[in-house]
Amino acid sequence: MSKIKFSIIIAVYNAEKYIGETIESVINQTVDFKTNTEIILVNDGSEDNSEVICKGYAKKYPDNIKYIYEENSGTSTARNAGIEVARGEYYNFLDSDDLLHECTLEKIEEFFKENPEVDMVTLPIECIDRQQGLYHRYVKFGDQSKVIDLMTAPKEYVFSSAASFYKAELFKKGLRFNTNLQLAEDLYLNTTLFLHNPQYGYISPNDAIYYYRKRFDNNSITNVNEYTDDWLVRTLEYVYQNLIKESQKYFEEIPEFLQHILIYNVVKRLDTPNFVSNEVLEKFYRICEDILSYVDDDIIIEYDYPNYYILIMMFMFKNKNYKAEDILYLDSRNNVCIKGRVIENIANYSFQISLIKIVDDKLLVHGYFNDVVVDNFKLKCINSETNQVVCEMDLDTTKNIFLQKRFFNTIVGKTYYASCEIPIKPGDNDYYFGINVNNTTVPLQLKNIYGDEGIIINQTYKMDDGRCDISISNQLINVSFEKNKK
Repeated sequence: MSKIKFSIIIAVYNAEKYIGETIESVINQTVDFKTNTEIILVNDGSEDNSEVICKGYAKKYPDNIKYIYEENSGTSTARNAGIEVARGEYYNFLDSDDLLHECTLEKIEEFFKENPEVDMVTLPIECIDRQQGLYHRYVKFGDQSKVIDLMTAPKEYVFSSAASFYKAELFKKGLRFNTNLQLAEDLYLNTTLFLHNPQYGYISPNDAIYYYRKRFDNNSITNVNEYTDDWLVRTLEYVYQNLIKESQKYFEEIPEFLQHILIYNVVKRLDTPNFVSNEVLEKFYRICEDILSYVDDDIIIEYDYPNYYILIMMFMFKNKNYKAEDILYLDSRNNVCIKGRVIENIANYSFQISLIKIVDDKLLVHGYFNDVVVDNFKLKCINSETNQVVCEMDLDTTKNIFLQKRFFNTIVGKTYYASCEIPIKPGDNDYYFGINVNNTTVPLQLKNIYGDEGIIINQTYKMDDGRCDISISNQLINVSFEKNKK
């Protein structure tokens, strides 16, 4: 038998619905399966029909498919068992419910031959089933195959070992999945590799794709365990401490790409629900403070956050004495800034309407406003045609935890509420809500706090002497009064 090019190692756990399709995606590659590829199926103690399906394929392709049974010990142990018997030049760790584009192996081999300096080549990930489309991280990578150097592109790290191919020599020298981790084992493996060689290959989505199944049954290990104390504390602490130690073997200072990865590990955990204990929270805060002591302030600011409240939280983690108002300020153009970086313009703030209706010839409006800058804003309702202030409201803080901008038990942005009554006058009148900043009134976006269907914001009211229509668009509330015809 000719030398095997590819060893596809698949850890299998309760994957009877998908494993056949996954295996077929490897068999049906544009390169000849029997002469180029082996599949190593490692059954990690499945309790469904996975074993029967795997053994069936191994019997059908005895020279190309191996079946191994392991007592349930987790993905890392299962993959390591496959590594021990692998024979190929390149290894991959395809997940048991995902798929490879038919040109994958052809394009991977071409890339390794053309770019011998890389030890790893990765595929862009496209979601299938419950979620569709190219995974957001890969959109910014562009549509060209290329070598990525993390020393010059520190934000372009990738973690999926399932979507990556590795030179076999890495594992012959001792590289393995860390069995101390039940979560983040991919992140740990790839980051360890990047510390040795920060260059890796990226395949264009026009050439090949890794199809990641977002399962409707939602039973993957990540979904089950992601929000446990282990994920929040033990895994985080183990990963960062050991990666810092590994980094110090090769670099005098923590490389910028590792600093970004450290931030990623903290930010990822801020989606964790609030039902963890205070004891776990205290440990988490301490670990975050320690992690961010290795990260430069400039890199904290540069990181791509889903919203700027998380950026504030990063500084509050780094220095527990920080308060939002101590690190944020407004410039002369009404931009919210942190250390010279523009975070948001006040004009993008919104007044979130929770009630709007007409009672006794008056328009009643009740809503909420989030703010992280100052505590003394005045909210004004202004007639847009006459530019006259109809009413001016003080903002009172609400203690409703569902409206506050908070992470765990830390409030990052206060939420205020305000109400006003506007007498209805004949004719059409447009109103906007604004806040007084730098001696100017900045109009706010108007939003429905409950979503599009939460409150009725386009409605007609019958009145004693006519009717009144209310509608909202962008920054304006339009009140149109029409008297009864005599």
